[in-house]
Amino acid sequence: MRTTPKVLGTLLLAIGILPLTAQNNASNQKVSYYSAEQVKKAFGIDPASPGGTNGVLGELLDSKKNPMFKGASSYKVTVRRKERKQDPEFHRFKTHIFYVLEGNATLVTGGKMSGSSAGVEGEGTTKFKGETVLGGETWALDKGSIIVVPAGVVHWFKDIPGKPWLAFNVELF
Repeated sequence: MRTTPKVLGTLLLAIGILPLTAQNNASNQKVSYYSAEQVKKAFGIDPASPGGTNGVLGELLDSKKNPMFKGASSYKVTVRRKERKQDPEFHRFKTHIFYVLEGNATLVTGGKMSGSSAGVEGEGTTKFKGETVLGGETWALDKGSIIVVPAGVVHWFKDIPGKPWLAFNVELF
């Protein structure tokens, strides 16, 4: 697929200029989700443009309009592969942006931990071993969808029915 390098390049360029300020109050954070259909529409042809589209057509997230972004200083780009569920976790200073390349996963964001686990700290990440999440929002992460999980928001890969699940991941610090 020829658009994949363009998509990844556009994501890298956009992320490189997105600012981020970590906030400790997760209740003010909002997860942004874009279905595969929304992402596909963003790659459409602009009927108002003579000769098609050359540039930005579909805007999914604007850092100037979203208070969770204020001045990104660093980021990391990875490709993620998951074949089984993962314990819930949250990051004090890291925002995830996942663009799903293959498979599907069920992600739960927000909510409360199910047990009395205090969490295991490590490099700004708190993992809740053997726990689950009660409540929160459930997202179907299918091929072509994008989700932005802000710093401070608990997230849990509850199920990976479409094994393997592969995603392009940008982490903003």
